[in-house]
Amino acid sequence: MSFSDGDDEMEMDFLRDRYEDSRNYEVFLSFRGEDTRASFTSHLYAALQNAGIFVFKDDESLPRGRQISPSLRLAIEQSRISVVVFSKNYAESWWCLKELEKIMECHRTIGHVVLPVFYHVDPSEVRHQRGDFGEAFRRLSSKISNEIEEKVLDWKQRWRTVLGETIEEKVLDWKQSWRTALGETNGFYSRIEELENIVLKNWKEELAEAAQISGVVDVDPTGKMKIADEIDSLVMHWMNGLRTGVEIPIREMKTEDRTDFLLKQWREVFCEPVSISEVAFLDPRAEIANVIDFHVKHCREALFEAAGISGGAVLNSWWEILDLMNHWRDKLFEASGISGDNKQLSSREIEIEELLESWRQELYDALQNSIGAVDNSAGSVDNSAGAVDNSAGAVDNSTGAVFESRSLKKLKAYNRIESLLNHWRMALCEAVAISRLVAQHYRGIKDNEINYLVKHAGDTLCEAAGISGVVILNSGNESEAVKNIVKNVTSLLDKTELFVANNPVGVESRVQEMVQLLEQKQSNDVLLLGVWGMGGIGKTTIAKAIYNKIGRNFEARSFLADIREVWGQEAGHVCLQEQLLFDIHKENNTKIHNIESGKIILRERLRHKRILLILDDVNKLQQLNVLCGNREWFGSGSRIIITTRDVHLLRGKRVDQVFSMKGMDVDESIELFSWHAFKQASPKEDFIELSRNVVAYSGGLPLALEVLGSYLFDMEVTEWKIVLEKLRKIPNDEVQEKLKISYDGLSDDTEKGIFLDIACFFIGKDRNDVIHILNGCELFPENGIRVLVERSLVTVDDKNQLGMHDLLRDMGREIIRSKSPMELEERSRLWFHDDVLDVLSKETGTKFIEGLTLKLPISNTKSLRTKAFMNMKKLRLLQLSGVELVGDFEYLSKDLRWLCWHGFPLAFMPKSFYQGNIVSIELENSKITMMWKEAQLMEKLKILNLSHSHYLTKTPDFLNLPNLEKLVLMDCPRLSEVSYTIGNLTKVLLINFQDCIGLRNLPRSIYKLKSLKTLILSGCLKIDELEESLEQMESLTTLIADKTGITRVPFSVVRSKSIGYISLCGYEGFSRDVFSSIIWSWMSPVNSLSSRVQTFVDMSSLVSLDVQKSSSNQLSYLSEELPKLQSLWIECGSDLQLSRDTSSILDALYATNSEESESSGTTSQMQNVFTLIECNSSSKRFEKTLLIQMGTSWEITHILKQRILQNMTTSEGGDCLLPGNCYPDWLTFSSKGSSVTFEIPRVNGRNLKTMMCHTHYSSSENITSDGLKNLLVINHTKTTIQLYKRNALASFEDEEWQRVLSNIEPGNKVQIVVVFWSGLTVNKTTIYLIYEGIDEKDHAPNLNVPSDESSPRVESMEDLRGVSVKSLTKSLLNKLSSCTYCCKLKLEKKNKG
Repeated sequence: MSFSDGDDEMEMDFLRDRYEDSRNYEVFLSFRGEDTRASFTSHLYAALQNAGIFVFKDDESLPRGRQISPSLRLAIEQSRISVVVFSKNYAESWWCLKELEKIMECHRTIGHVVLPVFYHVDPSEVRHQRGDFGEAFRRLSSKISNEIEEKVLDWKQRWRTVLGETIEEKVLDWKQSWRTALGETNGFYSRIEELENIVLKNWKEELAEAAQISGVVDVDPTGKMKIADEIDSLVMHWMNGLRTGVEIPIREMKTEDRTDFLLKQWREVFCEPVSISEVAFLDPRAEIANVIDFHVKHCREALFEAAGISGGAVLNSWWEILDLMNHWRDKLFEASGISGDNKQLSSREIEIEELLESWRQELYDALQNSIGAVDNSAGSVDNSAGAVDNSAGAVDNSTGAVFESRSLKKLKAYNRIESLLNHWRMALCEAVAISRLVAQHYRGIKDNEINYLVKHAGDTLCEAAGISGVVILNSGNESEAVKNIVKNVTSLLDKTELFVANNPVGVESRVQEMVQLLEQKQSNDVLLLGVWGMGGIGKTTIAKAIYNKIGRNFEARSFLADIREVWGQEAGHVCLQEQLLFDIHKENNTKIHNIESGKIILRERLRHKRILLILDDVNKLQQLNVLCGNREWFGSGSRIIITTRDVHLLRGKRVDQVFSMKGMDVDESIELFSWHAFKQASPKEDFIELSRNVVAYSGGLPLALEVLGSYLFDMEVTEWKIVLEKLRKIPNDEVQEKLKISYDGLSDDTEKGIFLDIACFFIGKDRNDVIHILNGCELFPENGIRVLVERSLVTVDDKNQLGMHDLLRDMGREIIRSKSPMELEERSRLWFHDDVLDVLSKETGTKFIEGLTLKLPISNTKSLRTKAFMNMKKLRLLQLSGVELVGDFEYLSKDLRWLCWHGFPLAFMPKSFYQGNIVSIELENSKITMMWKEAQLMEKLKILNLSHSHYLTKTPDFLNLPNLEKLVLMDCPRLSEVSYTIGNLTKVLLINFQDCIGLRNLPRSIYKLKSLKTLILSGCLKIDELEESLEQMESLTTLIADKTGITRVPFSVVRSKSIGYISLCGYEGFSRDVFSSIIWSWMSPVNSLSSRVQTFVDMSSLVSLDVQKSSSNQLSYLSEELPKLQSLWIECGSDLQLSRDTSSILDALYATNSEESESSGTTSQMQNVFTLIECNSSSKRFEKTLLIQMGTSWEITHILKQRILQNMTTSEGGDCLLPGNCYPDWLTFSSKGSSVTFEIPRVNGRNLKTMMCHTHYSSSENITSDGLKNLLVINHTKTTIQLYKRNALASFEDEEWQRVLSNIEPGNKVQIVVVFWSGLTVNKTTIYLIYEGIDEKDHAPNLNVPSDESSPRVESMEDLRGVSVKSLTKSLLNKLSSCTYCCKLKLEKKNKG
């Protein structure tokens, strides 16, 4: 079904030209108006607009007068995203379905993003058109049928009107034509013909216009000529009939009256009774003719009655016939010049008499028969008259002028009536033909639209509903759903703008100034702009605003925030480089190992793109060298903005321009201050002068204005005056002291203590973790942190991490320092490493110290004595890194709440170290092997983080940690045991075992945890299953277990009612989005993954590894697990990789010498695959042969196996006679040892169906089993390795064998390797290939004729025709067993050579 017609396309072209320079819409909303326009869609539309997204919504966005179809199509094409709101009645709208068709077309062709929203409908109902949604879909079909019928009725009425009523006007015009012609003296006939043609032309145009309305001419161009011809014929027959009819002697009517009478007959008798719609669908060869003849009969009777012809006869008696004959005789004699007095008849007279006699006889016969026969008689008379040369013409001419008898008039009237009826009958047939064509056209439209609806629209709905979207099944979560949709759309549009300020006073003017500087150079040049100013002046704020304003004009953009802070962190240099790379290329697969390699990667990856890069808070020259080495790093037109407090970094032509940040002027300062102090743009009347005083003390510093304004909010005038009095004592240039006013305004000491703890220890820490720790200190942090956020002293970012402006941080630390500027040991908190080292090395610590942090490089570990902590009785917070403590740990404070010790140097926690009050233990990168040798009851411990402890082998006993809420053991490679007591953690919320590659399984007790919300197992390569009891974890909302050995998503995951987010077995996302795909995967027997290790068939372990990019270490780790794999499929990237991997795999297999107990398949399966034969041997060694069938069992494999076994005899020399000596050598490949390499022959019309691997081996001891461990199929052409364990082969069904052999094609170089237990020696290995006809199932292969030199082709197979499969097989194998055939074949090949 076409979406638009030619006019739409022309308008589309016009609209594209009109709007080609601007992308008008970002999001297109498709919805069913009557369902959601006033509710959900209205809310969603408003939310999207509030988010700064330009949305197309048809009842809001279309200008009046514009055709909606082309406008909609253009809006869809130019929008980046379509949000389709599927509601219950969506499918009842043909317009909605056409919108959806265009949306999905753009989705397929130009990558248009589609976001479905299922509003009160289930996605499966939309996908399969079921339920209420399906009912609406079916209602549309009925609606289409009804609309088409209405169109047919409308067209019928118009067509009847044109045929019947408008003809009156044409007759009047025709009459006038006659009058006009009669009034002219010359050229009457040519004039009347000219006027008639004009009248008829006008009627033709009206008829054509009526036919054109249906659209059939446009849709079917071939019908245009057909309709035109039928209209011409219709008008011609109608006019000829009218011309004949006006000459009918209808009583004493005048010509004009006759015309009116005939017109009435046409309109009432022909047009009215015959229903156009009914005629249109009848068979023209049968019923239509009967219907028309029926109405013609009624018209004939009316005309006969009007002409005085009763009963249907025109000649009433024999006498009237004789009278007519006499009249015709006289006229014929007169015309022939014959006198009536001549008594002797001439030959001409005799001829006339004979002619008259024949006429008389025919008229007499007609008198005896019906009216129809009279008609025929009249025709015969006419024909006979024509046969008498000119005499007939004379009779014909004399008939109207001379013959006045009553009977002749009747005959004349009868003939003209029949001629009229014949013409009009033909005209009506043409009208019916046109009606039929139009009706068929409408019926075709209906059929096409219904077929489109059922097939194409149904497929489009299925496709759209298959895209992951948002499901809203009840009205309770609409608000949250709208937020999620807006968030999703914003992310897809890259609309994630940076937060600038709640009240961006003065920002726009500064942004404009900087934009002008950025545009000074030509657009193709790379420009660097430095922004310099003191802390808190607004450098970062302006940089964010510029990022938002012009960022989308670039191919990519990146904002690297807090570079100074991140740079000081461990691996911070590389983190910044990786963040920059991710921002520009939106991928995190590239890992940077050090800053030098990072510089090379950035230079190569950035120089092809025009980017906007903002480096915020740079304080070292090295940072610039690492993140933006020089201009050549960036694509032409790139812009780099650098904010810093140190103008020295911007000198020496390192940047093109330096923008010096200035403080706010008085008006800007008053406005910004007023927004925070009064929540309005100007001060209240009583506070105007006081506000000016505060602004003066703030010195135009935005941060001070915000902090002081927030502090003074809702205070009385007297309180303001006290604050101002205090401000006057602080010098204007001492910004930190100004900020201290907000600190002094905190209501109690707990809030102040929280602020100081955050300033010294917890910036960048998780808010929830800090709340746990400070709760242990009884500081009530939930309320305290809330107050600090309200007073703009602390921030919480979208990752729930605490933040603080540098000036506020420094101000807090200065508060601590100022209380004891000279006596370090009397300060409450120590953070500066020189001060800490001084106190610890001199062991001068006192009871005043509540918190201490000392972070030294791990490479330069400092050793200190525990005795230095002896007097720190109130020490609550201890953070160490790169420090060793020597001595008795009993000296550490018993009030300790937080122990953060990166690089903890001991193998376990000392027994003397009291930890009963600790809330959080963080021992990352420690050397700990086990947490406690002797467990302590730690009822207050809520957080235990031992991440990156590479020597940790097992978890602690969790019985002594009853209140633990967060267990983080990331990257503990030697961790192999998780205590079963983990099931006793009744309050745990998070467990993280990420990258614990040595962990093989989880204790079953873990599945009993009712409180656990997040479980992370990603990177635990050896964990290969999750138990079905996982669904008992009723609070589990997040399960992340990617890159593990788990091969199949457990049913319990899908059955879980709590899991909301999952990352497992390649499925990642919200459960509602991925569960359908997981269920589908369960129904798919094979999940092919290219360039990855694959395992099939009852695997005990699964490894998923990109071999082409794997390192030797990864392969070495994989090799340790190879003996446990049931099956393995590796696709290598090169011959070198294939060779290396093959060697590694074989080394790993041979390294496992012990005999393994195999859980084999069924007995019948084993008999099909393995056949063990004892060989007689004269030596002391025990010799056996093993026949391995690789492929489907069929008639010839059974016979061939039987013949091979019959030939297993021993020669006098003690060697086994192998059947390879008799089987065709071009299908037999042998080699000494356990490996055979060969090239697969090409056999015309045949496919490789089965391979027989026959191995002869020996041992010093008599073993009862066959001793086979593994079998490898190596395809050197395709660089693939297939590895199968013995019991896997034993359990293979036909489907698995087909998958094995499908990787082997003619011309491939293949190697088969068998691996036996230690102590078994493989003497010889032989491979037999068995082929099956492509078009013949269970037929024996033609092994008679070899192919050509390289990959031989079988010749003609005529010799096989007519031979039964059974007889051919037996005959062939008999030849093989006698070896005569093989010898003959070898001789023939030798002769050919």
